[in-house]
Amino acid sequence: MNTNGILGIDLGNTIIKNRQVLPDAFRVIRRLIDERFGVNVHIVSRVNPEQEIRARAFVTSEHFKSQLSIPLSRVHFCRERREKGPICKRIGITHFIDDRPEIMAVMPPSVVRKILFDPDETDLRQFASRLGDFNVAHSWLDVERLLLF
Repeated sequence: MNTNGILGIDLGNTIIKNRQVLPDAFRVIRRLIDERFGVNVHIVSRVNPEQEIRARAFVTSEHFKSQLSIPLSRVHFCRERREKGPICKRIGITHFIDDRPEIMAVMPPSVVRKILFDPDETDLRQFASRLGDFNVAHSWLDVERLLLF
């Protein structure tokens, strides 16, 4: 059993936004792989069919593979937000990073560390009572501080 846990990361608005990699995302995720989670890093993303084509192209690109080494077998796409929780349960995710409070509100108990990445404040207020323990990160530097220091 890996005592460092299993990390799940949303793709849209967490790693990439407006088709651009967010500042420090690759550097921090690389550190999370190298220093804490090893091969236990998964991408779990809700996409529609059009978005999935772009997302698949992104995660199979040489740039993504050379920076993060996350194979396609650890990338999980679903069509509905409510499907993320069962995916995380099946994989055994213990730490999850996502921008949507509604996703975190339905995570299984195995997800003991929830990090909301720059969430919409209105959504955060709406779901706050159902989130349990969570942290807010407004940047990948915040994620780095929360998970590596």
